[in-house]
Amino acid sequence: MSRSIKPVPAIKISNLLILLAFAQAICGLSGFFGRWGWFPELCSHFKMQHFFLGLLGAGFCLALRKKRCAGILLLVALVNGAVSLPFILPITSKTLVNGRPFHVLSFFAGQLHTVSR
Repeated sequence: MSRSIKPVPAIKISNLLILLAFAQAICGLSGFFGRWGWFPELCSHFKMQHFFLGLLGAGFCLALRKKRCAGILLLVALVNGAVSLPFILPITSKTLVNGRPFHVLSFFAGQLHTVSR
């Protein structure tokens, strides 16, 4: 009696990359809960990397025509980008009001502030 052994299904590289992209997204979101453990606190230090990897993962999902996955990854990437980009990019929204500089909007530590002088 010969038993036929079923072959193990091969793991597609595309599915593995999507899984890694979602693992990165979970790490990126867990960084907001750093006060409750050392692992989320460790993830909070890499917001910029989570932003760029999230954009890369969303682009990869769009290339595979997986729009729902791409939307989720893009949303998480934009949240991480909104937190990290204002600390890197200079404030260039200065205008002159009565000959003095005036900041229209500035974004700091996740909050929107309006400054008038």
